[in-house]
Amino acid sequence: MTTFDRPAEAPARARAPLARPSAETWCVAALAVAAGLAYWLLARSSPLPVVFPDELIYGDAARSFAAGHGLTMRGVSASVPNPLYVVLASPAWIVGGSASAFSVVHAINALVAPLVAIPTWLLARRIVGPRLALAPAALSLAGTWMLLTSELLTENLAYPLAAAALAAAYAALRDPRSRARVPLIVLLALATFTRIQLAVLWPALLAALLLDAFRQAPGRRLPRLRAHRALLAALGGVTTAGLAYFAARGWDSVGLYESLRGFSPGLGRVIRRSGAQGLGLVAMSGVAPAAAALALMGRRDNWRDEAVGPLLCVIAATSAALVLESGWFLADVRSWIVERYVGYVAPLLLVAPVVARGRISFRAGALAAAVLTVPLAFLPAQGEPWESKATSALRARGGDLLPGHPALGSMLIALAAALLGAWLVVGAPGAPRRASRRTRRETARARARDRARRHASAASAPSRARASARPVPPRAPSRLSRALAAAARLRTPTAGAVAVVLALLVLELQWGAAYQAGIVRDERALLPADRAWIDHALGPGVRAGILEIDQQLLDSNHLNELFNESVQADYALPTADGLGPGAHCRVAVAGDGTLTTRTPGCAQPPRALLVEPGLHRPRFHAEVKRIHTERSGTLVEVGGARPRLLSYLTPPCNPATGRCTSLLRLQVWADRPGRVWFRFGGGSERGNFALVVGGDIHDLPPGRSTTFSVPVERRYNDIRLRLSWLRAEGAPQLERIVLRDAGGAISL
Repeated sequence: MTTFDRPAEAPARARAPLARPSAETWCVAALAVAAGLAYWLLARSSPLPVVFPDELIYGDAARSFAAGHGLTMRGVSASVPNPLYVVLASPAWIVGGSASAFSVVHAINALVAPLVAIPTWLLARRIVGPRLALAPAALSLAGTWMLLTSELLTENLAYPLAAAALAAAYAALRDPRSRARVPLIVLLALATFTRIQLAVLWPALLAALLLDAFRQAPGRRLPRLRAHRALLAALGGVTTAGLAYFAARGWDSVGLYESLRGFSPGLGRVIRRSGAQGLGLVAMSGVAPAAAALALMGRRDNWRDEAVGPLLCVIAATSAALVLESGWFLADVRSWIVERYVGYVAPLLLVAPVVARGRISFRAGALAAAVLTVPLAFLPAQGEPWESKATSALRARGGDLLPGHPALGSMLIALAAALLGAWLVVGAPGAPRRASRRTRRETARARARDRARRHASAASAPSRARASARPVPPRAPSRLSRALAAAARLRTPTAGAVAVVLALLVLELQWGAAYQAGIVRDERALLPADRAWIDHALGPGVRAGILEIDQQLLDSNHLNELFNESVQADYALPTADGLGPGAHCRVAVAGDGTLTTRTPGCAQPPRALLVEPGLHRPRFHAEVKRIHTERSGTLVEVGGARPRLLSYLTPPCNPATGRCTSLLRLQVWADRPGRVWFRFGGGSERGNFALVVGGDIHDLPPGRSTTFSVPVERRYNDIRLRLSWLRAEGAPQLERIVLRDAGGAISL
């Protein structure tokens, strides 16, 4: 076919110009950017972890991923149930190394977490329009959940993803024919891989679909279910597949949470903890939004409303699922609210005050406020305030209001905020008041001026046209001016309620930031001024490990691990119990004192070890470097390829408790025969103290030191001294232990 034989091409259709972003869109973007900058600056004052051991676990996993070891922990194969955030945070260890990785993570969090404002605005825009939707978008950036940008936690990515998924769920419920179903499934999958806890959203949104059908009139319920059949099949299929996978693999399928195997709390404890978690959600959302949502649910017309009904379905289903799930998980904790476990539904609650106008009465709002706030008067003090910042902030301010009765004071503050918010949304109880005579007169004058201006403009139009054939078009306002004008026009009857919620959120945010800063100050005392002191002490190319001895989950060793490149593994002696979640290489002691491990995926212990500070005191053969710190432990480097124990001392008394076990045990792995010399200081004058060694009784007279020795052979020696005292107060103190043999003397 020649060129002339080709059929004539249809004229190209003119492309519609791309719509320019509205002023409200620029407002949301400006809010997110400003919030990200503010929280990044705030995070710079928190250079240390706060939540243990979560931040250390995710830090270890991110560092292993950055080093090319995949989704492992400290190089050891481990099932990481929250891989997406680990991958997101891993570039921090590539950019700056361990010493500055934590600061880079703060910047990543500050970029990601404020994105929660976008789905919040998009959801609210479908109900109240783009201008009024700016209010919940701004509130979503003012809660205590934004303080998590200072912490290496999965919630920084999970919050915006969950908010986007719930916004897509609302769109899918409101219009079953919308295209929101595919984004919903994708966002739910991303949220689940960011935080395994959010797997509960799959059955929760399945329940929301059923609730959406049930809220319809009796004759429309079945057609509504049919309209949702594709989404019902997707959510139901994934939920069924997840349950089948869990049934096949058990608790091994949830990775680090496999310690929950066999956990079966009673129903009463689950209900109590779920109630406490619900109160945490009420507090962290600013109280009034939760009260507005509950008041909306108390009216049938709101459920039948095609704009508000789907929102109530999503709020009810997801709130119940998150509260019950976290209540079961925390059922063995007496007084501990973890607000970040339930905060994913907070952005939806923040939409409730702006949609409540005309849909609730003051009586309903007051009743909802009382139901949600009165239980605060019976809530005990929280054992972990950094996990319950909003609840603890209310309690602290309640203590300022009513000294000696902080719980009652917190209830009064929350109740007052909720009642004021309901009054501002609904108006004063009773019939609306008529405007004053002065107001009516000013309104009439303004209308008259507007009519006169329009008539004058119409009359002068022909003369203006003759005066200028080409009128100069007015200058278009800039994007910044349009954005500021849109924010200034946010003058609605609900603005006062929004201001009340914002004030309470800022109060909670301020208290939480101050408390978090206090924790960081305390942690600074645990670490040397040079946080990379291990790297600097060992030099380049030397691999080190942590040696766990006692049950020390929250000690400074793991902080040292986070900030030092050379620390690459965690080794635990048999005496280290209760290590909790994480990858630990269990080590055994060979007959000659050599430390070995048979844990799959673990390398043998390196020649440099950071021995945690604790009750037991190990010494090693051929030590070439020993750096002792009061709080961070002792860094030991040996001359051989593998560390080999020389001695292992178990003192009789615990300085932390003041209690003694009446047994002093010293294990020695000697290369040659010798003697171990003990020196005890004298006890008090009122006590008679003695000890027994191998059948020999040694009296310890008060007021002076006593020295004696025990022979050791060229092998493993287990020396046990039986003591006659059980309290450290006034008892003789162990002053020194020295091993003397042909090679010289070594202090043990």
